[in-house]
Amino acid sequence: MGNQYIKTSLILLLSVCVPNSTWAGVPVEDVPVLTVDFNDKTPGSFIGAGGAVLGEPSSLSNLTGEIIETSPGENHLLVENDLSSNSSRRLKWQFLDNTEISTGVAEISFEFTPSALDGYSIFVRENNTSGSGFLTYFLGGNGSISAMDNSGAIALNNPNYTAGVTQYVRIIFDFDAGTSKLIVNNSAQFSDRIHGITDDGIGSVLIGHSSSSNGSSFTLDNISVTASSELPIVLDADFENKVLGDPIGAGGAINGEPVNITNGLYTEIVEFDTANQGLYIETFNSSTAYATVWEFLNDLEVVSGIVAIELDLEFKSLGSYAISLRENGSSATSFPTLRFAASSNMYISDANGTTPIAGISYAANQRYRFRMTLDLDNDTYNVLMDDQILVKDREVAVTNGRGIGRVIVQTSTGGTVGDAFILDDLQVGASFIADDTIFKNSFD
Repeated sequence: MGNQYIKTSLILLLSVCVPNSTWAGVPVEDVPVLTVDFNDKTPGSFIGAGGAVLGEPSSLSNLTGEIIETSPGENHLLVENDLSSNSSRRLKWQFLDNTEISTGVAEISFEFTPSALDGYSIFVRENNTSGSGFLTYFLGGNGSISAMDNSGAIALNNPNYTAGVTQYVRIIFDFDAGTSKLIVNNSAQFSDRIHGITDDGIGSVLIGHSSSSNGSSFTLDNISVTASSELPIVLDADFENKVLGDPIGAGGAINGEPVNITNGLYTEIVEFDTANQGLYIETFNSSTAYATVWEFLNDLEVVSGIVAIELDLEFKSLGSYAISLRENGSSATSFPTLRFAASSNMYISDANGTTPIAGISYAANQRYRFRMTLDLDNDTYNVLMDDQILVKDREVAVTNGRGIGRVIVQTSTGGTVGDAFILDDLQVGASFIADDTIFKNSFD
């Protein structure tokens, strides 16, 4: 198959369902379906109705929107109403590829600044029509705020607003739970609200004037809609189908095993928590790095999109360990490596060099969930240990055209004889994958 790739469409990414999902949770990533900051527009120009792909609404509804520069390189949208009609008028923002989100978690955020106390309205609706009232949010001319959804009126914690003060709005929908949450200026207006819609998804955000308003202007900026998406799995190793007490084989991703194990490295399938199995790994030589090398289904090497690597580790002692990402078939490319030192300190190494992770350490005999997420299109990556951010938006800086094709989990040179850890639930998900990688072989 080599390096021939076909990008999965956004629609597939948002609706993919991985069968037989008895694995320890599928990696999930927030996928942007609308991102608008107006900084690519020319100050003094007027917004069109070219849709999400151009960073524009799909309908202007007789409103005008002028690009205003707030500082060099930073713009916002000034929206005005000519009052040729006193009917409601709202800019309609739809999502990329006319996506409608009905599963997982979706988040809508934007900055809204009313110039005066007036009649404004914000709707969250389905894609092409406006019959599903996921959220209706009114700002009144007396400074009051009210909200409703398909279940009726919603009690708000702070039902007031001030002219000229920006509202930083976040609306979060959990479609699995059927609930919504509204946060304004970091304060929750309501939470865990059952919105009452079970047969539709969100596909548009409408922002503008209510009927009979005075048409006072408002500004918009930083409009974003993201949807959580299960990433197609290219590696899954949870060891539940292995025999307790056996060493691990080297049968590759199809068998939930590494492709290579350093000679002399001790491995054993062990109990790891109640009714759970993991892989115990121990080194016998402090002068040599001992590694388990894991590659992906069909020798896949991911060169674009999002790659999420998740794994559980419990270090049996403070020692010298590492989690490294490399290309398929070799280990020459300096993709990120998370390093652990016997001092309990951690470091990140990549093509930019090595940097200590300040203020966070690891401990022996404590189970951690590590997550390394790379955005290969934007050349950035993040690393988390449980809920702690170790690295955020650091540059990948690999320029040789290679992609992510292996995960190396190892003890490192300079450790101590007997350095050991337990590995479990190693998974890799990738958004842009070869078309014949998933839904075949033992993952059917």
